[in-house]
Amino acid sequence: MPSVSRARSPKRTSAAKAKPVRHQERRERSHARILSKAAKMMRERGLDGASVNEVMAAAGLTRGGFYAHFSDKSEMIAEALGLAFDDARTALLGSLPEEGDAWAEHAAGRYLSQKHLDSPGTGCVITSLGPDVARSEPVVKRVFQRGVESMLDGIKEKLGGTREDAIVFLATCIGAVTLGRAVHDRALSSQIREAVKQDLKKAR
Repeated sequence: MPSVSRARSPKRTSAAKAKPVRHQERRERSHARILSKAAKMMRERGLDGASVNEVMAAAGLTRGGFYAHFSDKSEMIAEALGLAFDDARTALLGSLPEEGDAWAEHAAGRYLSQKHLDSPGTGCVITSLGPDVARSEPVVKRVFQRGVESMLDGIKEKLGGTREDAIVFLATCIGAVTLGRAVHDRALSSQIREAVKQDLKKAR
């Protein structure tokens, strides 16, 4: 009896191709979840306060899976900083359609607000992590500097002024929030931020 050859099942072939795709998608989702948790935790606790174990647990993963995503903690920190700067640009630049004086007033009001002061985990990465990064490794400092440069470029464009104008605006806001968070008296914190807000308005 002659042998009958069987054609390959297209369903099996499709399923075989789908497995690597689904695996890659799951890996990408896990990676994004790790970075999101790391970015928030670092801003709340500082670079040393976000351990690998805690970040992975917050992402719903085990420590054993960490090295499938990063070579070491510094690499995770660098990527999480990049994400945190994306958040900062969206909050200060992308979500505010105004330009010039109108943008400056709106942006200063948002940055110097009580809500921002009380929410370091979702707030500006520069204010939350600047002192930590100053004591960190060169790879982390380079990522941080690129983020600052990007912020300055965006602020300069929004203001329609010079790079120096952008530096003064950002550095003034950062200083006010840093000092406002550091003092114990909420009334003094509010006074500091309000004084800076009024000064920035006069400067425009």
